[in-house]
Amino acid sequence: MTILRLLRSFLLTSGAVVGMICIVLFAIGAFLHIKPAVVVSGSMAPTMPVGSLILERAVPAEQIGVGDVVTVPRPDVNGLVTHRVVSVEPLHDDIVSLVLKGDANTSEDPSPYLVRDVGLHVATVPLLGYLALFLRTPGGIAAVITGIVVMFILAVPGARWFQRSPHTT
Repeated sequence: MTILRLLRSFLLTSGAVVGMICIVLFAIGAFLHIKPAVVVSGSMAPTMPVGSLILERAVPAEQIGVGDVVTVPRPDVNGLVTHRVVSVEPLHDDIVSLVLKGDANTSEDPSPYLVRDVGLHVATVPLLGYLALFLRTPGGIAAVITGIVVMFILAVPGARWFQRSPHTT
């Protein structure tokens, strides 16, 4: 029974620590206007490998300079592109024309991006994007729900499976 108690203590403590980290990161992100995104192509390798979680902060495009890494909407299809700024040209009404290029690409993107706001790259966490993508799937959601149920079961005081039987000597 001691092993079960240690396991219970470890799981509850780990769950509490992970929960607090999530709350703190969410609060910091909300306060600093930082959003996550997942790298799904190799165009920014090795700086941002596929499966990385990147953090970005929304800023006006006029604050962007050559060499910055930004995330902007793709003009022709749904989705986003995260590439390095090659040139910046202010236009009108706070609209800026950005020419971008992926670090692993041999040429610039085919067309400039006309934007008012961009996501400015703040940080990269390799491999964490895979976890973020998994948690959005039905299997990931089921895993989270299962984890919550297990934590709840372990946290119930006086649960039968953690008590000694009165019949043992």
